[in-house]
Amino acid sequence: MATEIYVWTGADWESCRGPQGATGPEGPTVVSADAVNVAKIGTDGKILVAQADLDTRYVNVPGDTMTGQLIVAPAVGPATPEGTIKLIGDNTNANMTIQRNSNTVTGHPSVRYIRTLGTTAAPLPIGNVDTTMGGMAWHTIGATGASIACGYIYCIASEGPTAANKDYINSRLVFSAGRGVPGDGSAFTKQLMTITTVGVGMNWQNITRQLEVGGGAIIRGAFEVTGNITSAGTAHSFAAASIPSSAVIGDVAFTPAGTAAAGANGSMRWDENFLYLRTGTAWKKVALSAL
Repeated sequence: MATEIYVWTGADWESCRGPQGATGPEGPTVVSADAVNVAKIGTDGKILVAQADLDTRYVNVPGDTMTGQLIVAPAVGPATPEGTIKLIGDNTNANMTIQRNSNTVTGHPSVRYIRTLGTTAAPLPIGNVDTTMGGMAWHTIGATGASIACGYIYCIASEGPTAANKDYINSRLVFSAGRGVPGDGSAFTKQLMTITTVGVGMNWQNITRQLEVGGGAIIRGAFEVTGNITSAGTAHSFAAASIPSSAVIGDVAFTPAGTAAAGANGSMRWDENFLYLRTGTAWKKVALSAL
């Protein structure tokens, strides 16, 4: 089969392809030695940018699934509330989902905040003072477009490592809400709940009991007390029928063993014949008679 067609010009045979130009330079045989270069020469002598090289250079990913750590560490942190990483979604689905497939429920959190002093290369323990360990803030924008915090959850280390307890700290978890303020949300008029190793405070931070409420409280259901109810106040009032008589004087007949028998001051008891009152020194009684 013919592979070339020639035409006689009267002086010479010319190919139908027309005249050929000068031969160009040979292709590259080496690539740039610059540090940012990820290209190389392939086995066919052509320039090759392999996905594996890009994966190793930027993020270690097969396809679009990350198998190693993604570390974002700018030289200087951003000065805006949006932070170093910003996820934007304009739909009704979640912007970020964290999924774990494990039966381990302690010691391996899905999200971990680490707070230290010093530098990244040489971190130091936090000081033995109140230190904000980290938090989560809910923001919106105001009429001027400024970022406004609406709710905040943050952890505060109230006591850092000491010589006696080198690897332990005392901390409290604070839930805040109320009128939003510009900025990071660290200032709120209402700190609704504080959780410490001692207990829980509702609108109360100096916690010394398992539960402390800094204000009025309404219980919308049954309230059972198995211990004693005490009060440091001087004025007390209760709604009518809110405390049954059995809680004050008992619903089982009781006769003190004697005048000096043990009993709490102010206790009242009864039997079929007498009403008994324990004063500061002894039991005393009042005779009962039929109506």
